[in-house]
Amino acid sequence: MRNLKKLARRKARQSMHNNEDARVINTVSPEPVKPGRLAEIKAKARAAAKHIRRIPYYCWLWEKACEAVDYFSTVILPYVENIL
Repeated sequence: MRNLKKLARRKARQSMHNNEDARVINTVSPEPVKPGRLAEIKAKARAAAKHIRRIPYYCWLWEKACEAVDYFSTVILPYVENIL
């Protein structure tokens, strides 16, 4: 039994201090491949579609800004003029 315990301890210590598995091997990364013409066109189309999808939001934002200017000119400016 004593011999088995000694053997077990040796293996545990050996596996604890074994560094071989922890080594990191740096590999040379391959040079990046240039995207083809089709990939560039697809990327530009995606960007254009993204901007086109935002157009309704921009219109809504413009309408709200116009309403704010109208409110400011019809309600707030006369009120301030009456105070002064």
